[in-house]
Amino acid sequence: MEIGTNTPEIIKYMAPDYRNLSMLSKLLEIADACFSRDNKTTVNMCRKSLLGKLQKAKPYKIALKQLQLYNATDSPVKYKHAFAALNASVVALCKTEQPDLQNLQADDIIPPPHPCQCVGVGLVRGIDHDSGVIYVLSDLSLDQLLTVDCIIRGNSAVPEPLMLEQGKMDSSGGSLYVTKNFPYETVGAGMFKVHRKFSKLTRDGK
Repeated sequence: MEIGTNTPEIIKYMAPDYRNLSMLSKLLEIADACFSRDNKTTVNMCRKSLLGKLQKAKPYKIALKQLQLYNATDSPVKYKHAFAALNASVVALCKTEQPDLQNLQADDIIPPPHPCQCVGVGLVRGIDHDSGVIYVLSDLSLDQLLTVDCIIRGNSAVPEPLMLEQGKMDSSGGSLYVTKNFPYETVGAGMFKVHRKFSKLTRDGK
């Protein structure tokens, strides 16, 4: 009789792992809320992966010029790069005590936020630079969204495995938001490292 002596692998989660898990949970809430709001919840939709739900959900169309825009990240961003900075990002949807619209020029740096009330969280699923609009997924109702007058781009990001999962669903095998061809001086570009447990979470839609 042989007794196995192999010790099971113990996976230790770090702070970034817990943040990713929390964000995946919130994004699932947003996706489910979008389908419930549009009365499109079906058995087939419930079986879709998290990425599939986010891609099928109907976003709000918001004109960026009607909002105040603030940058709470560690890197300065010029206003002319606002759409690129917001695309595929997690943002805070807020109400501010200063309702006057900003008058930022192309080369102006997007300012840091003032103290304000956060109404909810949104995922910028797409942008239309020519029309000046962003497409936001949120679990807020339309009435709640109409109270929002500012948007804040922070350091919270879409979990990396969710970004990489898109390439598996795309017939071309690539992902819109992940590239290996970038100069070293590009701010914010980097190789994504995928935690094997989180990859399974996005595939199973849990």
